[in-house]
Amino acid sequence: MENKALLRLEKDVDRMLGELRTSARRQNQLTLALDRNEAEIERLRGEVQRYRTERSDVRRTVDALIQRFERLDIDWDGIS
Repeated sequence: MENKALLRLEKDVDRMLGELRTSARRQNQLTLALDRNEAEIERLRGEVQRYRTERSDVRRTVDALIQRFERLDIDWDGIS
């Protein structure tokens, strides 16, 4: 009787150890995936900042060209 209980207990412990190993592997996989995602997020943040800077530069250039064009004082009615 005690022998059967001990065998059952050992079997349950072995099963639980297997589940623990599986959980540890899965946790490791999730940690690696999270690290990759964090690196990708940082890369994308840098890209967004670069695009914002480029957009700002282009906006300044366009504004300067518009001002320059307005200073030309062209008589559009006199052009045929």
